[in-house]
Amino acid sequence: MKKSLFLIACTMLATTGFAKTKFFNDTPRIVSLDEISFEQIQEAIQSKSSDVTLELREGTVIPLQFLLKHQVFSAALNPNLVFKAEKTCYLRIVNKKCYMSDDLIRWEKPGRFTGGLPTLQLKQSVNNSGFVLETNLAPYKDDQE
Repeated sequence: MKKSLFLIACTMLATTGFAKTKFFNDTPRIVSLDEISFEQIQEAIQSKSSDVTLELREGTVIPLQFLLKHQVFSAALNPNLVFKAEKTCYLRIVNKKCYMSDDLIRWEKPGRFTGGLPTLQLKQSVNNSGFVLETNLAPYKDDQE
């Protein structure tokens, strides 16, 4: 009997330990990305005891400057790369760990939430002065993992 209970407990621990989705027992305080300062975001990212949930409303546009430096290549999108939320989602930072959700119930790591099977297309730019690299991510299906 003790062995059976021990095996059941181990099985439960193993299955929850490898779960892809995280559930929190609370309702987070939600702050719109439009209402938070850069300093507050930095504080949430660096704090070991933070619990902040940012709302990215559908249509929210975030201008970003993208710079990449490497020994072989470098890249710059200047003046801005435009990042747009196509549907409302939430970014939760808890103790330096980041999760994303679209329903405030199921939380996943950002790579899993936004990930998928990429398709790449290389096209010539409109003014024929370079190339356009277009990437589309098709959502994962459970049987593809």
